Amino acid sequence: MIHSTKCSGTEHKRKIHKREITYCMKCGLFEVKTQPCKHKFVPILFEIKGGRHQVRRACEYCREVDSNILSFKGFDIEKLPKENLDKHRAYTYEMYQELHSLMSKLQEIREGFLKNKNRDYYEYLRSPEWKRKRDRVHERDNHTCQICGHRSEDTHHLTYEHVYDEFLFELVSLCHSCHQKYY
Repeated sequence: MIHSTKCSGTEHKRKIHKREITYCMKCGLFEVKTQPCKHKFVPILFEIKGGRHQVRRACEYCREVDSNILSFKGFDIEKLPKENLDKHRAYTYEMYQELHSLMSKLQEIREGFLKNKNRDYYEYLRSPEWKRKRDRVHERDNHTCQICGHRSEDTHHLTYEHVYDEFLFELVSLCHSCHQKYY
């Protein structure tokens, strides 16, 4: 996983149901890989409301339940594994709640990280170092907007890959109008 610029956090891995989540608790960046299940459906006797029972197939690995209700014929009911359908659904619901909770927390961390990162970025734009780079780019471009040809007022990053340590070819002079309109 690639961390955000200026992140020194460590990667964590967590498996929830069919998903493997790699994430950073510092910058909130995450990657989710869904592991396809090689379903092995087996018949299970599910207890449903009112003490009644249904035979359904459920995957031994991921616990997914087939929606089709099977006939009791051909099954030795006494030998089938038994589960409560409501408890089974609650277990599945808890897994999705856990996943949603982690994703919400990471989104919150990510928003905070970006807010701080943006604060750092705007501080950088007020620095003497940035002003020197900006002036060199305007001089290189003859103080001319590279889109419309009017007098340049802004300096735009063509990429933020090297932000804080940009190469001059990654910067371009623009007038304020073109900067707002195109970027």
